[in-house]
Amino acid sequence: MTNTTHRLLRLCSLFALGALLGGCDDGRVDMTLSADAPAQNLQNVFVVIDGVTLRRDDGSEERIRLDRQQRVDLMRYNGSDYTLISNESLDEGTYDGIRVDFRDVQNCDSGNCAVTSVNGRIPLSIEGADTFSPLDFRVSDNGRSYVLQLRMDLRLSLENNSNSTSRLRLRPTLRAARDSRAASVSGTVRNSIVDNCNRNNNTGLAVYAFDGRDVRPDDFDGTDPDPVASAPVTGSSGNWRYTLGTLPPGDYTLALTCFGDREDPFRDDSSGNSSLSFRDGARNVSLGSGDSETENFN
Repeated sequence: MTNTTHRLLRLCSLFALGALLGGCDDGRVDMTLSADAPAQNLQNVFVVIDGVTLRRDDGSEERIRLDRQQRVDLMRYNGSDYTLISNESLDEGTYDGIRVDFRDVQNCDSGNCAVTSVNGRIPLSIEGADTFSPLDFRVSDNGRSYVLQLRMDLRLSLENNSNSTSRLRLRPTLRAARDSRAASVSGTVRNSIVDNCNRNNNTGLAVYAFDGRDVRPDDFDGTDPDPVASAPVTGSSGNWRYTLGTLPPGDYTLALTCFGDREDPFRDDSSGNSSLSFRDGARNVSLGSGDSETENFN
């Protein structure tokens, strides 16, 4: 064998090895995390994150562990994104579930903690940490990059107990979608609706989204139909608005309540003196992939 032939064989072997190794890295993924506002008035909501776990449609799981734990103040990312995962490899396959892996560290110095202006710092207990949120995500064997948007709804996740000073519970309610498929709906709310809420000292004006059309709205209590997202109505006279983002494509029922500040996902809020009820006139909306729709409450 000549030296030239030997060098060619070695070169071909290196190319083959590179292709083989490259085939093990089927895709790259970035993940961002944001949050929707809680029902109560909080200054900070700190959580400690270990990583993210994705569930394949065959039931197997793939975990992406962070190089080091990250302590994130979710209140800082209401309207902006926190980069949680950057350029991580992900195997080819179809994924139908996702969860954020939290560390259940109940202390306010370096762990999970809510900070209020009334009761100060209150440790958070993470519950339901093994529950997956729905995901429709396919990674192809083509080496491409993907971006997943994760959004936690704190109104539907965090215990609403103004009397508690020792501990609050957090059961993560998460929604997720690829950035190119994530849809949103926004709109205005008529001034007289806001005035009517305010006249009755109800300051929890919010819009809830439910999966499916013509859903009879209810509070979040662990039984169907539970809302999948919520958003406060904010603004000023004549310009009251809401925005629901990071919604997977599909059909939704939108409902308006004056009592969103009463939401407590750890109890049934639909009865009693402090019940959470919805106004008449729920709306149906259909969202396609990447849509930004408008639905006004006028």
